[in-house]
Amino acid sequence: MSDTNNDIARIALIGVGGIGFRHLQSILTLERPFALHIVDTSNKALQNAKNECEMADAKTAERHYMQNLSELPEKLDIAIVATSSLPRLAIVKELMERRNVRFIILEKFLFPNPDDYAVMTELLKNSESKVYVNCVMRVWGVFDQLKPLFENENDLYFGVSGGNWGLGCSSIHMIDLLAYISSSAEGFTFSEDLLDKTVIPSKRDGYIEFTGTLAGRSERCNQILLTSSRSWDAPTVIEIRSENTIAIVHETGIMHISRKSEGWTTTEIPFHVPFQSELTATLINTLLNTGTCNLTSYAESEKLHIPLLNAFMRHMRSLSENEVTSCPIT
Repeated sequence: MSDTNNDIARIALIGVGGIGFRHLQSILTLERPFALHIVDTSNKALQNAKNECEMADAKTAERHYMQNLSELPEKLDIAIVATSSLPRLAIVKELMERRNVRFIILEKFLFPNPDDYAVMTELLKNSESKVYVNCVMRVWGVFDQLKPLFENENDLYFGVSGGNWGLGCSSIHMIDLLAYISSSAEGFTFSEDLLDKTVIPSKRDGYIEFTGTLAGRSERCNQILLTSSRSWDAPTVIEIRSENTIAIVHETGIMHISRKSEGWTTTEIPFHVPFQSELTATLINTLLNTGTCNLTSYAESEKLHIPLLNAFMRHMRSLSENEVTSCPIT
């Protein structure tokens, strides 16, 4: 249970546009009393959040809407940072240095500048906050069926292909899934050689996206191929292979598993792809009740983010005559 007064969970949601709004929708389904502090620099986003709160039959003991972090209470049980990547480090720094926060959940891509990760590591050394990264595929449940099939296998192949699925912002989801299934976040490296020679604007102003193929490997996986085609209009498919097992996962909610021990016959497993609005309340309850959750820890996620970021940075430098010090993906 929460350790704040009267067992009221004190929750801060920082950034309530886009994915932040989905977090809000889920938070409002909590079956426990909670005080909600919503922070966003946009008046429109705050008004949308207020409208959503007023329509919901939520157990909020308090609701606060603000544009500045300085208005947050000194103690918080959970803070969800759902802003875009550029301001994220400054927000986390203020939270960890000026507030007492038990649990912090960060959206990804974490930070756009390689130096930011070392700063975050130092912040963690001086903080009692537990920090998680919201790579949610590992908490969907369906992939728990794959983990025992691949976690003790070496020489894996991991491929993702589809049309415009967000190679910059979403590759972290894919390699986080690989790290989860293979039980290792070690040794990830990537080559940018097969990326398309132009970058494209992201849906979010001021950010960019990549297309083409990002190739790599890890301690447990000999070949990683992540392909986002600019010209395709096809659903995303994930393929994982070992000497003994083949798994093909369609984003539409179908998984096929074939095993050598079963004569390579194929088993079809339908599954539900949950929205963020179905997940956040469960994660909050798990954190408050047990002190942990199954999201990726910051320490593990950093090992996955940095190799990706380095590859994207090298690619940007190859395309620009100007100095490139950060990669604005979100």
